[in-house]
Amino acid sequence: KADRAGSKHPTIKPIALMRYLVRLIVPPGGVCIDPFAGTGTTGEAAMLEGARAILIEQEAEYQADIVRRMELAA
Repeated sequence: KADRAGSKHPTIKPIALMRYLVRLIVPPGGVCIDPFAGTGTTGEAAMLEGARAILIEQEAEYQADIVRRMELAA
């Protein structure tokens, strides 16, 4: 439920999983690009792991979810 962060998006991924994947793929201080950002779990994971993220999301509803998630994570 905490991973959902109030979003109704159908495919939310666990933050722990996304943090693991960011550590696995992104070099320290690197940039992670997510072209289908959904609710921003990849962006939050990148921030928590000390990386930067470029998030792309077409749907306005989910863009608002991303903003909310980043504000809560900061």
